[in-house]
Amino acid sequence: MKRISIITYHRADNYGSVLQAFALSRTIAAMSREMKVQVLDYSNAGQQAIYRLRQPVRGVMDVARMAQTLVHLGALRRKRRRFEQFRRDYLPLSSYVGSDASRLPDLTAEDFAVVSGSDQIWNVRTYDYDDNYMLRFVRPGTRKVAYAPSLGLSSFTQEEEDVLRRNLADYDALSVREQAGAEVLQRVLGREVPVVLDPVYLYSVQKWRDLAGMGQASLPQGGYLLGYFIADIAGMRDFAQRMGRAMGLPVVTPVKNLHDVGRPFRRAYDAGPLEFLQLITGARAVVTDSFHAVSFSLLLHKPFWVFTEEGEAGLQKPNSRIENILGRVGLLHRRLTAATAAECDVAEEVDFAAADDVLAGLRRASLDYLGHALSVD
Repeated sequence: MKRISIITYHRADNYGSVLQAFALSRTIAAMSREMKVQVLDYSNAGQQAIYRLRQPVRGVMDVARMAQTLVHLGALRRKRRRFEQFRRDYLPLSSYVGSDASRLPDLTAEDFAVVSGSDQIWNVRTYDYDDNYMLRFVRPGTRKVAYAPSLGLSSFTQEEEDVLRRNLADYDALSVREQAGAEVLQRVLGREVPVVLDPVYLYSVQKWRDLAGMGQASLPQGGYLLGYFIADIAGMRDFAQRMGRAMGLPVVTPVKNLHDVGRPFRRAYDAGPLEFLQLITGARAVVTDSFHAVSFSLLLHKPFWVFTEEGEAGLQKPNSRIENILGRVGLLHRRLTAATAAECDVAEEVDFAAADDVLAGLRRASLDYLGHALSVD
């Protein structure tokens, strides 16, 4: 049986990373039933270091973070186990697990195609950057396909452009997740690069709901507002508290962050991927700065507000992918900053029916790209 392999950030203990890997593997398996699909169980040392519970202590803030970790260590360990269990139960992992890149050529020697999956796997300035995610290990004769990776940058040095050109020029099919990335690659490589949907949009909404029903989170009686906060964007947490008070609901947050200390949030630090879906599904509303929290809010019809901020020179704005999807579905007004948060109407409804219509067309185009890229009828 022919096989297709996927390489992506599936080992990150990050909800979006794991769920997009799951969605892409299920989507490819469904459209290529005569081929086996595997997720290469590879993660480099840099990525493994990022997600260690106990991080090196180099300053006062690191001491504070470690103290917060120790206070919630039991919940954080449950979260880690839930991520591991999800990967074992729901991802078609390869026979090898580890960071030895020398094993990758043999793992894919008989593959029909290898796919660079989604997430910021092509951001050359990240701590865990690794050109194996650009398929340097793939042997001649195997198709190289990219489905919705992100470059994470909008401008590059000449050396960085050379890295992109050297590693990506021989791909059989290229796509990215954001328009800014497409424009960079089109200029550097001199070829069209389509923008496709993140893999989570390709999976059935009902199946996402079914997975959410398997979560084991302890949810507040009477409803709650989900506050999924990653960064420290000015006004975001204050807005969530204000919105919670206006709705008469507690704010539940699943991500450990020092900026939440002292706030009246209910912690759900033990939430794995299933519990994250459960938290989104059960929420009355969502306040976030996360692309995937926005994506699942759109899919599961949860009223949301998303906060964004400007990036450093040379970087894509952190909100680039958020702007991209909200602009496509006509919901850019759901994006807030500290300046606009005070003026918004927290009771304003979301036109999910119109968003669904747009997403349906984008989903068809994305599936068409993937089918052609993999030569699947």
